[in-house]
Amino acid sequence: MEGLAMQVYSPLRVILFSLLLPLMGAAQYIPGQSYYGTNNFIEYIPGDLPIIITAPHGGYLEPDSLPTILNRGRDNGTQETTLALMDSIISQSNGFRPHVVINHIFAGKMSATDEIDSAAGNHPAARQAWNEFHEFIEDAKSTVTLGWGAGHYFEMHGNGHTDMWNEIGLGVSAAYLNGSDSLILSRIDRSTVRYLATQGGMNFLEIIRGPTSLGGLLDMRGWNSVPSPDNPAPGDGGFFYAGWNTWLHGSRYEGTIDATHLENYYVFMQEANRSAYAGDLAASMLEFMEIHYGLSLAVDGENIGTPDVYILHRNYPNPFNGSTRIEYELSTPSHVKLTIFDSHGRLQRTLVNTPRSTGQYTQYWDGQNDSGKPLSTGVYFCSMSTGESIRTIKMVYLR
Repeated sequence: MEGLAMQVYSPLRVILFSLLLPLMGAAQYIPGQSYYGTNNFIEYIPGDLPIIITAPHGGYLEPDSLPTILNRGRDNGTQETTLALMDSIISQSNGFRPHVVINHIFAGKMSATDEIDSAAGNHPAARQAWNEFHEFIEDAKSTVTLGWGAGHYFEMHGNGHTDMWNEIGLGVSAAYLNGSDSLILSRIDRSTVRYLATQGGMNFLEIIRGPTSLGGLLDMRGWNSVPSPDNPAPGDGGFFYAGWNTWLHGSRYEGTIDATHLENYYVFMQEANRSAYAGDLAASMLEFMEIHYGLSLAVDGENIGTPDVYILHRNYPNPFNGSTRIEYELSTPSHVKLTIFDSHGRLQRTLVNTPRSTGQYTQYWDGQNDSGKPLSTGVYFCSMSTGESIRTIKMVYLR
């Protein structure tokens, strides 16, 4: 089997995990309650999911007591989008919460994304805030590791590049993304998702830019992102591939917490787009976690985030040899597209591409591509799109 990627974490597990945390020796935070550092500069909102979200550069506080030491401004909209994202995850996951850490200090007075001397200078209060920001993150990481074994750290930033896209940084620079698959694969051990790509059993190219990568999931929901199947490499465009924090808190050097440096395109985070974007980003994160970490928050067989539109059930049997059954349900008439991708993100089979009325449907896949050629043993992804919503399940084919 495939280690972590084959595990399933249910709502019952989340509830039991929350109840058992004090007995397990973890810091006794209450999920959903805000905890503040000195002077209320840093805020930690604990969660009960293996998801950690931080907003290091969205702060508004500019106390006279702290000198301006950096020539940089605020990542406008990141704090507000982070909170909207948190609310959307809660809504879409039946009340479960991510961990959230926010730096409320204006970035020019304390940047939480550099080593302490560069970030806070010699000012004691700034250095205290820097330490508390990272201590809260470490508390969240410890809670996730203790209860789940692994998880993911997402750091929220903003970009204004003319390419008008999100930049999904996993520690692989444009120089490698612009090259061959083998060149990208040479960076596994230097990436911020080293654990997922090695111990977690997932395909590195799929994590980086496949249909079920974060960029791929966002792009399919209409939010232009790189890397993704539509934008596999940034070329000469803007691209920030990692930061000090994602190296520190991701799994490149050690541990089971992977990390994403997410440079959100600033227009997506503006007030007019924020609610829709945060909702789709939440759905993409939850789907990413379900596919790659086995996190499942389905209730009564329904998928998270889309209970009123359709349900895509897990295929059976899985793993399979010969054929597997894929069942789905529609609560409203929709144009359904059911496709099979390999672990490199290449389309192999289109099973359905037609309007469907409300009802329950069953589709079989025999492990062959569109040309009728049997595919090789491996991991494949079944993606179901209804035009506005997308769901993906992972299947293991044993030839």
